Amino acid sequence: SLLGAARRQRASASGAAGAHPADCLAQGRSPIDINSASAAVLQAGLGSPREPILFARTAAAGPQQGAAGVEPQRAPLRLFNTAEYLRLMAPAGQDSPLGAFTTGSNVVHSVAFADLHVPGEHAINGKRAAAELQLVHLPKNGDPAIVVAVLLDLPQDGTDVENPWLSSILQALPAPQKQGVAQAPAAGLGALHPALQLGSAEEYFRYDGTLTRTPCRAAQWYVLDQRGRAGSRQLAALRAALPLAAAEPSKDRGPFKASSLVAEGVWELPAALVKAV
Repeated sequence: SLLGAARRQRASASGAAGAHPADCLAQGRSPIDINSASAAVLQAGLGSPREPILFARTAAAGPQQGAAGVEPQRAPLRLFNTAEYLRLMAPAGQDSPLGAFTTGSNVVHSVAFADLHVPGEHAINGKRAAAELQLVHLPKNGDPAIVVAVLLDLPQDGTDVENPWLSSILQALPAPQKQGVAQAPAAGLGALHPALQLGSAEEYFRYDGTLTRTPCRAAQWYVLDQRGRAGSRQLAALRAALPLAAAEPSKDRGPFKASSLVAEGVWELPAALVKAV
């Protein structure tokens, strides 16, 4: 990557889209350690300001009344605990409770699913975050995925304030190699990170790589520079729920054998979901 040194040797982009799930990380294109000084030099050489990332459907949901005056039930998120990372899948065919974003164009990219990694995968100047949520959009036409990486750390001011969005997810966290459902947090995705609350992010790092987990395909990455917060108890709960999470990303373990997750199509996204995004 022009923005940082990849942790592994680059593989050709032509093999990214059709690679076996276990080869996502082995390609060495993502994640990377971003050198912010090099990135600044590169950006200055472009001679034009960066377009901000704009976020949509991340604010707290207002009251909604159905035909009978009753608030309609929201479609829940599907949670899959792979024991290595947590995958949150949005329901197909409707506005994603995981939000949407635009990246320098008028095209709105709905988030099909999000992967939560503890610790984070990307590093900035050698420092990995305590956690990382990857918001993934999958284009219908097979073009590269578009991903916004949101990095989370313990607060730097010495406080230990919990993240309200994570709290909602942790309440429904399934056991390792199990699945479950969770109501989309009423606070909206904006409660996860200041940029999502504000609705835009101007400071980020952009590079071309691949998704780090299945479906293994080429990806355009947008790694937010500003880090959000996560509480120590929340991080401890996530670490306990993800016993296979490695201290250093090395290999995508792929589907767990004899796991219901395979039958549910977590590893190869359901056709209905792919068509919807």
